[in-house]
Amino acid sequence: MILRLSRELGETPPAAHGEGFSIRACRIPDDVSSWLALRDAATKDLRPMPGPWSEADFFREFTGRKAFRSEWMWVAEPTDMTETCQPDAKNLSGSVTAIVGGPTAIVSARVHWLLVHPHQRRKGVATALMLQLERACWDAGIRRISLETHGNWLAAVAFYRRLGYA
Repeated sequence: MILRLSRELGETPPAAHGEGFSIRACRIPDDVSSWLALRDAATKDLRPMPGPWSEADFFREFTGRKAFRSEWMWVAEPTDMTETCQPDAKNLSGSVTAIVGGPTAIVSARVHWLLVHPHQRRKGVATALMLQLERACWDAGIRRISLETHGNWLAAVAFYRRLGYA
């Protein structure tokens, strides 16, 4: 069962921040293998579980979409590699992408692939990534953000509801 949630931004979202990680724009193609490793780690315990992906799948999913813009994809990476580095995620703590578009201008945004490495959960990574996305939407004049998640992914549903998505 797919849940469709959305949120209206009523005021400027606060700046994204967190301890132990920094957020930056995703660098394609340099970050693709790290993103794929993060996706594998972040989704391995989900039921239903998404199938494995290759680099070709990544490029088809993202750069193959008309509405995809690389500046709307962010990654979180640990600032202290000695404590938070996870080799299976190739040093990414999380990632989020917004798909933006409309007939003539950016008129809507949809959260696409919010991922957080299991060892980095409950540390503010997902919240900071969502704030980054919301702030970028606000700055672009977008006030409504939508997303889809699986109804069985209870932690994801609870997280989005805590952020005000209904």
